[in-house]
Amino acid sequence: MKMSFYSKTLVVFTLFLSQGYAQDARLSQPWSNPTMMNPAMSGNFDGLLKLGLGSSWQRNGNNKVTHQYAFVDKRINLPEYSSNKFIGLSINAYQYGKDFIAGTINNSPIQASFISFTGAYHFNLSMDETHSMGIGAQGVLTNGNLDEREGAYDKEISGGGFEWTRLDKIGTTVREGASYADANAGAYYRYRGNGMKAEIGAAVYHFLNPDHAIKTDKGGGQHSRAVFHTKLDVDLDKTYTMTFRYINWEEGLYWKSNKFDPSNIHTSWTGAELANTASNRKLLVSGGLYTRSFRTIMPLVNININRGINISTSYEMPLSPARYGSYTAKRFEISLHFMQFNPDWEY
Repeated sequence: MKMSFYSKTLVVFTLFLSQGYAQDARLSQPWSNPTMMNPAMSGNFDGLLKLGLGSSWQRNGNNKVTHQYAFVDKRINLPEYSSNKFIGLSINAYQYGKDFIAGTINNSPIQASFISFTGAYHFNLSMDETHSMGIGAQGVLTNGNLDEREGAYDKEISGGGFEWTRLDKIGTTVREGASYADANAGAYYRYRGNGMKAEIGAAVYHFLNPDHAIKTDKGGGQHSRAVFHTKLDVDLDKTYTMTFRYINWEEGLYWKSNKFDPSNIHTSWTGAELANTASNRKLLVSGGLYTRSFRTIMPLVNININRGINISTSYEMPLSPARYGSYTAKRFEISLHFMQFNPDWEY
């Protein structure tokens, strides 16, 4: 029965992978797709294999855009086992502008897809395993199509990765087959103390600054993205753990310029989750509350089934769209993570 379950999950992942991929997402839960936040996060979980699926349905005024992803992440423990010493290998597929689950209408003129291949090395910095870190690198292949007849581009909910210049009458430009290769890298540091675990990390995306214009002549280089993130897990008792997160996401960086690209996103996530970690229960429900730049509010519910299945749902709402014009979108998001464990391990 277990083999049948994972076989079905792999089939679903393969279908996603064959359809499309992506990179500069507009997700409400960027940590649900870890290597899009930092390549060093590949393999950073307690298990042997992790499969992830996710979808974010986003609406802003008359615009609707769907973002979807799928990934498989393999943790490879090194011969002398340590909870901090291992290798992570993953494949991540992400796309926006189409909806393969609900089939809802998308108004994005760009339909983009990216696939990334990530490798990370995790190791101890101290003999007692209190201090550790990880480093990771990522290669990306991309594809983007343009059809202005689908609607107007909205940077808040339409994904990044491509740009275009209108060459024909507004609303009629169609371009297909734009693609490029890219490279990303990141690192993190972890401290394990008595009843707590702290992580701090940073990553830079678009190292190659590739030409990402969907048009007949060459455009400018893709500006870089920098991500800074922190996470603190505090054990309240044997049953409950409190998790605090902060993520800063800066697009539009360019090494040859001291200015940001105004068409890109600069934002942050702040929030906390209370998790029930009782190991003797098959069904665990927990929740949290987050905000994006203190301009939105996002309640989140986590459901864990038999320790190997996690379902996370959230609904992000703007606090004052009239006052903050860049924060007007509503996002309903769901992510599913499937974990395979080694039954001989103790956690």
